[in-house]
Amino acid sequence: MEKDRQRTASKVMLTRVKTALKTVLGKRITIRIAADEHRQPTLTLGMNAIFTVEVKEKGLKNVTPLLALWPHTTAQPWVLVTAYVPDEMGRQLRQHGLCYADTAGNAWLQHPDADLFVLVQGQPRPRKEGTATTAGRAFRKSGLRVLFHLLTQPDLVRQPYRTIATSTDTPVATVGQVMLDLIQQGFLLDEEPRQLLRRDELTQRWVAGYGDTLRPHLLSQRYRWLDADQATGGWQNQPLGAVTLWGGEPAATLLLDGFLVPEFFTLYSTATRPALMRQLRLVPDPTGSVEVLAPFDQRLNFHNPTSPCVPPLLVYADLLLSGDARNREVAQKIYARYLHHPA
Repeated sequence: MEKDRQRTASKVMLTRVKTALKTVLGKRITIRIAADEHRQPTLTLGMNAIFTVEVKEKGLKNVTPLLALWPHTTAQPWVLVTAYVPDEMGRQLRQHGLCYADTAGNAWLQHPDADLFVLVQGQPRPRKEGTATTAGRAFRKSGLRVLFHLLTQPDLVRQPYRTIATSTDTPVATVGQVMLDLIQQGFLLDEEPRQLLRRDELTQRWVAGYGDTLRPHLLSQRYRWLDADQATGGWQNQPLGAVTLWGGEPAATLLLDGFLVPEFFTLYSTATRPALMRQLRLVPDPTGSVEVLAPFDQRLNFHNPTSPCVPPLLVYADLLLSGDARNREVAQKIYARYLHHPA
């Protein structure tokens, strides 16, 4: 578990450093990072300036301990990648011939086999990454919609931005802003193959954003069953049609093979309300046990076109946001079966 945490933290650090270097160097030089669990990561600038990377998560206070641990005999020059290198520390590292790059964009890079010299100093210490109360572009309304698709379609994150835009019905420029925000917050590794990082944390951020930003603005109406027996049996056999899906408790019942007996029925539907009332035999009732929501996305069953349920991520969110202790327990079962990703 600790090794997985360290590996993820290193990927986050590398992604932030790459983003910072791109910002300060612009398009004058290409920057690539290769990192996998079997090899020491590398940083490539331009065509052939390849550095072997040593990641230090914690800030540097003294260069001496680093000198004792620094590897010397390697085929490629080494570069220290860390959160922040103050100017005085940078001067000491340069004095000892140690290349470095940090998440603020400060860097000193020299390569003996390439016509390359980079020196950037004086960049201020970066602000701490966003928290659940500081929403970047990825956690605003349009970003949450894009993020919902990225979390529920595992291969989508590796597609070109234009494909992601088409799949999420979002402008390409917005997709670019959302992806950049995810990179800067350490949730996206911007290397081939592109991948989401800290998925469990990202899932919780999405749920919080959904509850605060998306769900309160969904058109919601309450009903009761015309036939009260529908609540205890038979609701599963209702002909929902192509534009109506179960969420919340009934979806959890179906996803967990009957583990839960639903007491409150959530539906997401784009059908007209009169048509839905006729189809499902519903009666308007402000205190009824059936809630019909207009979905925040028109294609909530893209994950499985034959499923009568919204994706497990949305089911999980509905259960947690209900505030019901029983539903929180069921939400954890949904999470464990469908959503959990090792670090």
